[in-house]
Amino acid sequence: MNANQSLTERPTLEPRWLFPVIDVGTALLVFLLAYLLRYELQIIRPVLDPSQRDFGPYIPFAGVYALILFLNYQRNGLYRNMVGRAWMEEVYLIGSSVAVAIVIVLAMFFIFQPLITSRLMLIYVAALTVIIGSFSRLARRWVLAYLRNKGIGIQRVLIVGMGDVGQAVLGVMLARPELG
Repeated sequence: MNANQSLTERPTLEPRWLFPVIDVGTALLVFLLAYLLRYELQIIRPVLDPSQRDFGPYIPFAGVYALILFLNYQRNGLYRNMVGRAWMEEVYLIGSSVAVAIVIVLAMFFIFQPLITSRLMLIYVAALTVIIGSFSRLARRWVLAYLRNKGIGIQRVLIVGMGDVGQAVLGVMLARPELG
């Protein structure tokens, strides 16, 4: 067992760098999608000054947002493959990390005061990040369940003795096949 790996963390089938790269790419893509929703589709409120529709000033904020989001995910342990972690717990970790990142980017809007900023766009960014991040984690769970069903990624267990403790362990293993 790796020295950095705790007893409750299990090895993953995918490389450890995959989800951080997906999350950073998603954060940058979400900023672009939110820009399109705000300025092209003008959902919820119209844009009053149509001459200020350039995406260029948002690029540094998107980079800072992606970096802060990655650091928050890392700090909250979202990239650790914990045994028995519920999907809703992952959604909570994503939501809390997004909230912190959005507040910091909003503070940067007020500190640097760029010529064009849309606070409503940050709401779009937050909602899209939570939705896409949650569904990517759900898709990962479905893929892992499918692979476990095919016999890939399953750990073999030998239960010695069928006393009360052995039957309890067997009962937990049969009741929770998602643990692999």
